[in-house]
Amino acid sequence: PPPPPPPPPPHPPPAPPPSNPLLDLVLNSRDRTALVFFALTACLLAPLYEELVFRATILPVMARSYGAGVGVLLSSLLFAAAHLSLVEFFPLLILGLGLGWLRLRSGRLSACVLMHAAWNGYTLANLMLLSL
Repeated sequence: PPPPPPPPPPHPPPAPPPSNPLLDLVLNSRDRTALVFFALTACLLAPLYEELVFRATILPVMARSYGAGVGVLLSSLLFAAAHLSLVEFFPLLILGLGLGWLRLRSGRLSACVLMHAAWNGYTLANLMLLSL
């Protein structure tokens, strides 16, 4: 008869380190000051900055050069790639497409900033719930 299988290891293998140090901060930090500054950055500063770059600057150039639909797609691909996360690429691409469409339909960058801030706030709230 074949030999018996080896016994299971006494402990499960350690989880791989998070791919995103900011995610690690939210999930593992008990430093309230760091969390507050992270939340302000994620929900206010990042949406404003990213919308200025991707929807106020890149999208109009791409739309003038290649048409509105291709412009939205290209600026959204750049937006998703700029976040440097393969795991988050597709959701960020979808967000970018929605924000690009919103920018073209409304003509207002403020609508994009608010929607982006809401997305980040919702994501942050879910991450904080996961860390409980």
